[in-house]
Amino acid sequence: MTQNARDGTELEFPPARWPLSRADIEKRAREARSRVLREFGLWVGAQAAAGTRSLIEAYRSWRRRQAAVFELGSLDDRSLRDLGINRSEIQSVVAGWDATRIPRGQIAATTRAAVTAAPGRTPRGRVPALRKNAA
Repeated sequence: MTQNARDGTELEFPPARWPLSRADIEKRAREARSRVLREFGLWVGAQAAAGTRSLIEAYRSWRRRQAAVFELGSLDDRSLRDLGINRSEIQSVVAGWDATRIPRGQIAATTRAAVTAAPGRTPRGRVPALRKNAA
């Protein structure tokens, strides 16, 4: 008989059952260890996949920006002036660093929305053509 360490009561655990209990405990410990290792492996794999996706997306974004810079750089000065861009601003415009600029599409969308929302301002519900500023 074995005594309980807390209250001193005797436990019914004969020595003949010790090998069986030990085998059961070892089996459960191996299963728990393999489960933890499997979950850790899945987590590491997911983190590696996310990191790889992030790197690939960053590379693709960089290539798109480089292609846009190349395309804008291949335009002549008159075409760039029509777009409202100086040749020295191509890099910053493509990268979006120039926060002082408001995208032309945003201005046009705001103006159209304001004109369309005002009742009676446009004949037969048509939106008047927006004029481009001379640059």
